[in-house]
Amino acid sequence: MKPYTLLFFLLYSDYGGQGFEWFKPGNNEYTSLSGCNIELIWNLLIKDHTTTITKVEKPGYGLNDDKRYVINTKETEQGQDLSMIIPHVTVPDSGVYRCTVDNIPRHKDINVTVTDFKWNSDKKSIEVQEGEDINLEWKYVTQAIFKHILVYRIPFEENSRKQCIGNLTADHIDNQGERHVGRTYVTLNKIKDGYSAILTLLNVTEDDVKYNYFIELVYSDTCSMIRGPTLLNKASKVYSETPVIKVRRHEDINFVWNYEYISPVVKVLFTRRTHENKIDKIGYWHEGEFESTMADGESRLIFNKTERNITNGSGGQITLTLRDAAREDFNYFYICRIIFHDKEESSWNILLEEQEDASLSTGEVAAIAVTVVVAVVILVITIVIVLSRRNELVRRKIQTFTGGNTHKTNQAESILLQENNRRSEYEATVDGVQQRLP
Repeated sequence: MKPYTLLFFLLYSDYGGQGFEWFKPGNNEYTSLSGCNIELIWNLLIKDHTTTITKVEKPGYGLNDDKRYVINTKETEQGQDLSMIIPHVTVPDSGVYRCTVDNIPRHKDINVTVTDFKWNSDKKSIEVQEGEDINLEWKYVTQAIFKHILVYRIPFEENSRKQCIGNLTADHIDNQGERHVGRTYVTLNKIKDGYSAILTLLNVTEDDVKYNYFIELVYSDTCSMIRGPTLLNKASKVYSETPVIKVRRHEDINFVWNYEYISPVVKVLFTRRTHENKIDKIGYWHEGEFESTMADGESRLIFNKTERNITNGSGGQITLTLRDAAREDFNYFYICRIIFHDKEESSWNILLEEQEDASLSTGEVAAIAVTVVVAVVILVITIVIVLSRRNELVRRKIQTFTGGNTHKTNQAESILLQENNRRSEYEATVDGVQQRLP
């Protein structure tokens, strides 16, 4: 055997034997949360060798050519470091990752465990008033345990530094406790579907609304879950002093809404809604122009907006006039929705009801009078017909009774006279009724 062949054989035997260490001892267990990036590192004690990374659960499939994974090699004094970044890991990324050198049956495995995580709330803003105490709540679902929970805020100005206003350490998290920092304290609670982290801010000031608020759940040095920004908006105070309006038909109606807010008004939307939640669009105001969207609204709707200056904001009054109220205009909630420059919005509704009038209108009185006249005329005609029929019946009785006898005729005339007197009494009664008519 030639010397160089023997040397190659000896070297190869040593590399493949148990006496040679291919990999430097290091971390064999990695954990992460879904959504984070994870970097796996193998420290090799050799150089200039081909390495292959596979996932044991997928034998025969190399990850080196997979574009999802970022693999880098860095030479060191002892050999080389091989790293692989798995971006935005998910639970299926859990498993054993194996680094193999050349085709020699020596390798090192790294076990990866990914714990699922998801936010369970997505509130972008909360309305506040000066002096009140508020709670900012973030809900999440996971089985992971965090090292720290930080709540901080950043001013709206560019290049501003964040201010930490709440902090829970591992001890507080384990005990689900709370921690005070000045006017704030953070509380962690176990709830049905996960956890609830709450920042309580005491005695809200005008300055507090000038920040974006964030929460950061620190899992490791390279993995944190951040949620935000959440904004504090000064309550808009859109209201009406007349929540219910009662009027008669054909009257003009003025709906009046007042507002106060830190940002100016950019758009006003008007709708009306029944008790059964049937909604009709009425109109809108935008960029100084009012447009009606209701049938015949151009002739019946009048819009007016006045403004006034208030401290740290704007205020004003919005009036919508509905002319000649018709039957179909009643029993609606008339809603004014105001959209402000910072995209916040607020609304207020006014109920329109028809007023019941106990007094009679002129038209109603005239209708009643006509009805009475017609009834009297019908009564008179009925009486005349009845009397005529009775007289005819009397005459027939006379003819049958007398048979030409004078004495009997006189008796019959007496009977007829009595019937005529009764008839005169009826006619006098009818005349009296007619004279009493209006």
